[in-house]
Amino acid sequence: MEIREPEIKREDVLILVDEQFNTDNVCIVTGSGTGIGRATAIAAAANNLMTVGLDNNEAEGVKTQKKAREMGGQMIFVKTDLCQDAEVEHAVSEAAKLGTIKYVANIAGIQHIDAIESFPMEKYDYRVDA
Repeated sequence: MEIREPEIKREDVLILVDEQFNTDNVCIVTGSGTGIGRATAIAAAANNLMTVGLDNNEAEGVKTQKKAREMGGQMIFVKTDLCQDAEVEHAVSEAAKLGTIKYVANIAGIQHIDAIESFPMEKYDYRVDA
């Protein structure tokens, strides 16, 4: 069985009418390269927020940025290792240049799709202790 991320379509995104949802307000989304982080970044951008996606996977982060822009949103991607304070400070500084940071969605995490007893501890130790 192939497990893959679902495709996000414009009609699947809930659009909210809120005066705070404008491009002067910035939404930072960690883990924006894939999964829930990708969906969150795309939804934020589609809702007219200036969105800044952070992830250590640059190729996937750029895909998220492209998809957000295809849906009419504004998004930039900043490759960021959240375990490195200097990289986080740089990303927040870049986000602050784009407007007022009003929203942060901290979605980043590790993912291993399998039964818990099959989760390799060395992968967990590496990702969490990095």
